[in-house]
Amino acid sequence: MSRAPACFRLAISDPLLEEIHRVLRDKFRWPAEDLTEAAADIAGFSLRVHPTRSIEAVPEDPDDNRVLECAVAAGSSYIVTGDAALLRLAAFEGVRIVRVADFMALINP
Repeated sequence: MSRAPACFRLAISDPLLEEIHRVLRDKFRWPAEDLTEAAADIAGFSLRVHPTRSIEAVPEDPDDNRVLECAVAAGSSYIVTGDAALLRLAAFEGVRIVRVADFMALINP
């Protein structure tokens, strides 16, 4: 397995931020002030990208396609996920799709 770059960044897009907001609000019942703080925190440590291309590589889960759009727009090398549908792809347009444990092994051999 090839080694990941020593420096990496988290990329985020508006559709992904909206999904995070929805899940934290609806599934975990976060109050509005915590949601606002979380959005500000994420903005502080991530690269905000604005995908211009629509991808439909995972027809059974449109939210997964938004992850691919973000990664492609950011020029990402990796998507780190536990999502089974994305992991089945293994790679998309040069972006490797790996589990957290596999990524950790790449950066901490």
